[in-house]
Parts: sequence; C-alpha cells; structure tokens
Amino acid sequence: MKIVHICNYFQPKLGYQEFFLAREQQRMGHDVDIITSDRYMPFPDYNHTVKAILGDRIVGPGFFIEFGIKVHRLPTILEYANRVWLIGFEKELLKLNPELIICHNLLHFMSVRLLLMHHRLKSKLIFDDHTTQNVVRQGYLSPLVYGLFRFFCTPAISRIAIKVVGISDSCRHVLTHNFGFKPQQIEIIPLGSDPELFYPNEALRQQTRKKLGVSHEVLVLYTGKISEYKQCHLIIDALNELPFTTEKVAVFFAGGITDKYRSTFEDALTRSKHPARWVGSLQVNDLTAYYNAADIAVWPADTTISTLDASACGCPIICVDYLSERYKNNNGIGIKENNLDALKEALYRLIISPDLRAKMRINAVELIEKEYSWAVIAARFTEV
Repeated sequence: MKIVHICNYFQPKLGYQEFFLAREQQRMGHDVDIITSDRYMPFPDYNHTVKAILGDRIVGPGFFIEFGIKVHRLPTILEYANRVWLIGFEKELLKLNPELIICHNLLHFMSVRLLLMHHRLKSKLIFDDHTTQNVVRQGYLSPLVYGLFRFFCTPAISRIAIKVVGISDSCRHVLTHNFGFKPQQIEIIPLGSDPELFYPNEALRQQTRKKLGVSHEVLVLYTGKISEYKQCHLIIDALNELPFTTEKVAVFFAGGITDKYRSTFEDALTRSKHPARWVGSLQVNDLTAYYNAADIAVWPADTTISTLDASACGCPIICVDYLSERYKNNNGIGIKENNLDALKEALYRLIISPDLRAKMRINAVELIEKEYSWAVIAARFTEV
C-alpha cells in the first residue's frame, strides 16, 4: 500500500512517532513517504537543547532519504506557532497519489488544506492528534479557534476519515471537548517504543554503572529537555527531603538545558545532598545504556515518550498521572503534575524497596512487548 505521512516537522534523530510509524510500515512492505517542511521544529532555546543532535534548524527544501525513509521537504512560506504553510503541498500530494494518508495533528494549515482537496484524491484518510489536556491552548482567541474548527472541520473529518486517532485518554478528552468529536469516533492508539533500540541488558547495565561511577547506589534518572516546563529541579528537592538512613542515591540528568531555566537547574545541582550530575544531550541510541543503568526514571511534569523507552529497558517510571496508560501494568507510579509531596512519596516507595523495583522491571518489559512496540502500533494504523 502507498502511504503518505503529513507532518509540520520531521526529525528522525529524536525518534518521534512519525519516524517510527513510517519505518515499521515500510518494514511491513508498504511504500511510505513523508511530506514535511524544510526545517526542524523550533524547540525552546533550540541552540542549547537540540542543536548538538540535529544541527542547524533550517534543512532546506528537496527530496531526501533519511534513515531509509523517503522525505519530501517543501519550502516554507509561513511559520506561526509551530505550524507551517508549505509551497506546493497539494501538487506533491497529488503526484504521490497515495492509497492512505496519515495527517499528524489536527490544528494546522495542512489538515485544513487536505480537507479542501480530498475530493481530488482517492486516498483513505487518518487524522492523528497528540494534544493532551495540559497543553491545550488557553489564549483569549482559543475558544474562537476551536469553535471555528468544530463548525467547519470536525463535520468534514467525521464524514471522510476512516479513523480519528488520539494517543491517550487525555487526548480523547481534548478531541471531544475542544474539537467536538463524539467519543465513539475516536480510536486510542498510543505512542510506542522501539525494542530494537530499547531493551533490557544486564551486562550493559553493569558496564554503564561502572562507567558512571555508580555501584550500590539507587540511580535516579531524568531524560529529555531540561526546561521550566519539565520542572527537573523538583527531583532534587524531593530527594533532599527524604529521610534515608542506609540507602545511597545518585541522580543523573540527560538533555539540553534552556537558557531561561539554566540558573534554576544549576542551583538545584549544587544544593543536592546526593551525587547529582548533568551528562548533556544524548542521541536516541545512546539512551539505552542509561535506562538500563537506572533504577528509577522520573518525569515530574509534562508528557514525554521517554517513559515508554525507559519501560522497554525494564526501568520503573514515575510520571504524571494523566498518562495512566504508561504505568497500568504496575510498572511505575503516577503523580500529580508538579506536586513535590507526591513525588517524594513515589521516590521513597521505590528507593526503599528493591523487590518492588524488580517486579516493576519485569512488568515494564511485558507491557511494551504486548502493547507498545512500534510494530504493533503501526499494524493498528494500517488496519483499514
């Protein structure tokens, strides 16, 4: 089957959904293309967070083979609020003439342009959105924007799409309450992890712990962008307030730091009562060693696909409770976002109980293998 993915930005080095879905569908024997912009996403403080991995943000237009996937990068004439207007979008899509189109995210220019031209295509359409309740736009124009979308776009999508996909129950809430879809129209297909990249490996665990200078300590790990939205300093604050007697703890942070958050984060490192280290930005395939080495992986705020990658390596997780599907197999603990007391309690439970961590390690790998591998998820997208 000829499949085209449509997305504002495509950066396979960071391992997002669009890349893994396309790769798995290609492995299933499908002919897959990506239509996207000539640039990477404008991550906050790009130069200090992801430039070391991605390079310059502007890639340039053209046809590329990126990690084995055909990528059509079109010129961008307008970029606003992480949304792009691409020159030649309709022409490129008609030329590719796919049997299936997967449009990633609803509230952007290309989803509307796709609706306006769908009568010129014979393609089946899937619309996929990742908006969770914590990131719904709250500006004074937001009710108007969502209202216009509900009036003009939601009825059209409901009529012509074979699937409207959300990644979680929180997404389902947004798709019903903000976008106006009926709950029964929405299919939940979660994000996933790549078992070829992320897997449990005891030898790698011991090797990495030795390299990091960690022996018997309980290793607490955070990965991802280090910014005010992620509230990484709460991990150190929580650990500082725990009443340990015999347990030794070390905490590591991997990711780029935004300038705005740098002083807050560095102050937290210096006041930590436990060994604390920032190891810089890591590429996706380097993270496997750290997840294996860690005893607990923690994200006190916001959403991240890293919870799944850590679980694939058998690492117990602590994450926000609106991602309950991520720890539903008793492989982690959910906490209220930015809640220091809840974070302290979760960390304490895991740090003092090696037996609980051991059970969670087994449960984590089981959950990923059964429900969250990209191969399983890609197959669900192509059930048309």
